[in-house]
Amino acid sequence: MVNASGSNGHDNGTRPDDNQLRDALFQYARENLTRTQRLARLASEFDYHIKETTLKSLNRQFGVPTSRKPPPRHLATGHILDQMGKDPQGRRGPSAIKARLAQDDIQIPRSTVRATMKCNAPPEQANNRQPGRRNKILRVPLTTHGVFYEVHADGHEKLGVQALDMGGVGMDIYGVVEKCSSRIMHMVVLPSSRNSNAVGHVYLDFVGVYGATAMRISVDGGTETSQMFGDHAALRQQFAPQYDFEVHPPWSSRKSVHNTRIEGTWTQWQDHSGRTVREEIVKGKDNGLYHPGSYVRRSLFLWVWPKVVQNEIDGFVQYRNQNRLRKQTAKSLPSGATPNMIFYSPECYGYNRWDVSVPKEALDALRSQIPISRKEAFRWVDDAFDLEAHVLYQSLGAPKLDTQTGWAVYESMLPALLEKFNENVPVIFL
Repeated sequence: MVNASGSNGHDNGTRPDDNQLRDALFQYARENLTRTQRLARLASEFDYHIKETTLKSLNRQFGVPTSRKPPPRHLATGHILDQMGKDPQGRRGPSAIKARLAQDDIQIPRSTVRATMKCNAPPEQANNRQPGRRNKILRVPLTTHGVFYEVHADGHEKLGVQALDMGGVGMDIYGVVEKCSSRIMHMVVLPSSRNSNAVGHVYLDFVGVYGATAMRISVDGGTETSQMFGDHAALRQQFAPQYDFEVHPPWSSRKSVHNTRIEGTWTQWQDHSGRTVREEIVKGKDNGLYHPGSYVRRSLFLWVWPKVVQNEIDGFVQYRNQNRLRKQTAKSLPSGATPNMIFYSPECYGYNRWDVSVPKEALDALRSQIPISRKEAFRWVDDAFDLEAHVLYQSLGAPKLDTQTGWAVYESMLPALLEKFNENVPVIFL
């Protein structure tokens, strides 16, 4: 007899609408989650409880890509070579290339990626990626109470003024990483990571994104964290008064080499994109386009390249949070899963959430007490130049800004801006 109602005697919960379900299934594919992990995420995020057979059917229904059905070999090879072309230093291994392809909904088996790279990359690139090539500091397993109990924050200056040595221009990066899951929670490019007011705004931005803060923040010291510390302590005291500061300290300051969660993230950023980004930026010293003595050239550099770096950071964050962590049996914290999986479904790994919910009104009140506004803290150029550059950029069709196109976009905008600001005087080399 036909089961017209479709009821099978089990309560699967409420099925999300097709758009939500499709987006979720594609996201899980981008993270290369196992079927078991995908079922757990559906249960955690949507209270939708199904079995593998239904999951397979949904994947077929929505056309979710799978490495079991990759593109034809010649197309797969082209996709892999495109990704290799974006990494001229060869810092990304087969797993990283596969993960970057997955972000574009292109699923190719790792064995195919590895074979293609082996045939098309110099052997020394693979040797340079071998683990253990650096001297290691003695480590002990990290522990924590749960997800969002502790986050690690720090600045990164490998693209700063001294690092670039281009006449006083540079860009710092500030990041926040969650300890239990290794998930990058927030990462942004800013004029100075040593400015307490700017770091204070970064912290409030981070809390605003999640509507919550962590129980504890770990940093490596420095006066730039004073504003952040005061704001965090105030939020802890107001919105989590049940937790005593003596038992659950809101703050931890340690040596940089022991702030391993965020320091390890900077190493991964350098290997993934950071070195390549720097090499492209400093080409401006030799290509005749950038001169620090020119107001227009200097301002245009600071208008274009922070946007390029932020775009590269966003791509790295997406890759890092969706890339499966290497399984480590000696590790106390979860491994063998993506940071997103651990962060969104901590119960699958025996952990709870420790989010301290914070309303927007509280953030606005704290932000109003910072001596300089967020706009000033993140200012790269004056308002007049920003307006002219924005209008010109839009008139050019808002071309893509990434490491490979940064100087080309700069060059296409330069003549009109030189004319607009009547800069015909000889360039003063510094």
